[in-house]
Amino acid sequence: MAVLSFGVPSLGQEEVPFREPGEPEPIVVPPPAPVERLEQRGTWQWHVLRDNEREYVRFSDIHKFYRFEQMDVIGDEVVLESPSSKIILRFLAGLRQAQIKTYKGYLSFAPVRFKNRLYLSRVDLSLLIDPIIRPSIYNYPSGVTPTILLYVSADDSLAAKVASHLKYGLEAFGMQTITELPKASDAEAPPVPKLLARLHLTQHPESDDLWTQTLAPYGSPIHEETALPELDARAQGNAQDRLNVVLGMSLHSILMETVEGVLDGGLRRTRSNFLEKAAEPAASISIPAETAAEAEVLGAAIVRGIRNFRDKVVPKS
Repeated sequence: MAVLSFGVPSLGQEEVPFREPGEPEPIVVPPPAPVERLEQRGTWQWHVLRDNEREYVRFSDIHKFYRFEQMDVIGDEVVLESPSSKIILRFLAGLRQAQIKTYKGYLSFAPVRFKNRLYLSRVDLSLLIDPIIRPSIYNYPSGVTPTILLYVSADDSLAAKVASHLKYGLEAFGMQTITELPKASDAEAPPVPKLLARLHLTQHPESDDLWTQTLAPYGSPIHEETALPELDARAQGNAQDRLNVVLGMSLHSILMETVEGVLDGGLRRTRSNFLEKAAEPAASISIPAETAAEAEVLGAAIVRGIRNFRDKVVPKS
């Protein structure tokens, strides 16, 4: 059980578990102590903290590498800010929810404190934060067609209305939607297109929050759980981890900017059959069933999000 310091787990410190009177003291094998080392990556040096199988990097190194104009550390909170590029990241040690730009985002692992320094997991830096800061370096392979594979659950009436407006809006900008891929066994079927993205629209009754979901990276828990997935689940996933995030943030940011009547449920990391089996960048948008937002407005915002994603990652001819 981790010792709490200001509510934050501190690496490398353990406390003795509670025992009933007369209960024999259990034999406890202490975990290996966290170790920090200096790694050279290209022309940059990173302070990498290894704790069991997980690696973390110093926030001060992130500040320097991405050339943030300002870094503020107040207790267990870290704020990285570049006003000129309108990027602000806010993290709190021990908490997986973060502020990304002006929106909620969910980390795979909470930031940690070690020897009075704060660290971010390498998984989150590489597969969440970096694609958001530098989306243009993750260019989509050539040959992509402006086609969206769109899936809507049959009983989601609001999502179906949004999908109808989305389809109309995409066609107005020279893109198209399909609801299923042609079967490879069908000799008369057209060739399988190289899709721009896959998108799942669904609705939920729980709250007024709208959230956008992308696939949790290999070995990471989903946003509402702390336990790691089972070993057989770790092998499953989408090869487009970074492009998934670029797509998810492109959609979520514009939805939050332009749609009234919904609250920010955040950019979440989850696992679903739709996301795991996607060969292209994929995202799932969950819309509150009782929202005051109009289906046409939601559809138009998603069109803008997809166009924004396309402009960032598809190489210009």
